[in-house]
Amino acid sequence: MISLIGLHRKAWKLNSELVRRRGCNKRGFGNCFTCGKKIHWKKSNAGHYIHLKRMDFDENNIQRQCIRCNLRLHGNLGRFAYCLIKRYGMIEIERLEALRYVDRKIKRQELEEIIIKLKEQLLKMKK
Repeated sequence: MISLIGLHRKAWKLNSELVRRRGCNKRGFGNCFTCGKKIHWKKSNAGHYIHLKRMDFDENNIQRQCIRCNLRLHGNLGRFAYCLIKRYGMIEIERLEALRYVDRKIKRQELEEIIIKLKEQLLKMKK
């Protein structure tokens, strides 16, 4: 039986690919969420607004970022917040910030369901 950590890693790998592919053109290029640079999905990162394992699968908390924004600028969080507000509104920032303080662990069954859902979404995307 795969460990909880192993399930989380598997789910994260799938989610990272989905986030990085989302919104790309047919050649696999999309824009960095924070700086707008055009990048191929394979050379991008899945960047977090809030870095907590329990928020790894929140669709709006994770966005495609270039390596500069995600790694060198440590997520470029000020710009990340600005772009979240611009795209989804201030209420989304408030929702994400409220989740920051919820003490909750992801359960095995949830991870298994997340993995199934992510696999299905990736299959549809690749067609």
